[in-house]
Amino acid sequence: MQVFPPRAAGSRSPVLLQTLEAQLSEATNAATRAASAGLHQRRDPNVAANLALDAHRQVFQTFIDGFGVYGALLSQVKQGFDHALEAGLQDALINSNLRLQLLAARQEQASATSAARAEIIDGEAPQRQQLYHDIAAAQARLTAVQQRRSLALKDLNRAKQELERLRGLAKGSRASKLRLTEAAAAEAEWLTRPGAARTLGLTAGPLSKQEDEELEAEMVLAAELSAPKHPLEQALQLLEQHDTAAAAKLLEQHTGASRPRDTGTQQAP
Repeated sequence: MQVFPPRAAGSRSPVLLQTLEAQLSEATNAATRAASAGLHQRRDPNVAANLALDAHRQVFQTFIDGFGVYGALLSQVKQGFDHALEAGLQDALINSNLRLQLLAARQEQASATSAARAEIIDGEAPQRQQLYHDIAAAQARLTAVQQRRSLALKDLNRAKQELERLRGLAKGSRASKLRLTEAAAAEAEWLTRPGAARTLGLTAGPLSKQEDEELEAEMVLAAELSAPKHPLEQALQLLEQHDTAAAAKLLEQHTGASRPRDTGTQQAP
């Protein structure tokens, strides 16, 4: 490709080329700095590409302005590119607006969903609170029923014990009643005997001194008679009762106790 105007090998670049390169570098740097700002980035996500495209458009316009003879042709070419770029930008802008609308719709939907969820939660809060209250009340009633059941079981055990005691008393009362009935029958039978009426008519006064001494002597004699018998007499009584084993054991104990003990010492001769 030839460069107009022609230049010799090793010569410097044309002034216009240097100017266009410097302008393009400065414009793209400015576009980069502007795109890094947060405000533009939030308004248009494609701000960096748009600024870079505008920088190239300015450099291209400067290039066209540098050629008077070819200016009309280059301007026509530039207009064709501009129309195509404008159409693309319009489509991008429309898409950008649609994306913004979709983003706004999503945010609105998310806000509505959060609000509905909060409303549902707030609406169910009294019901949950009432449910917790009912559960706590049911647990309290269950605890009270269990306590009453435990007390009732204790009362039942005490009642069973009291019933057993009363049954024992009733059994003893029946035995006492039977003994009293037998005693009353014996007394009634004794009253029918001859001389019972005369015996009942006797008057018993205090004992005289002689009677008191005789009674004391009888008590001493009874105590002596009730004293333990000699082992031989006890053994004889056991033999009379045909308990030979007990009699033999008693005699063995008596003979072992009466045998003289060995002191274990001997006198010197």
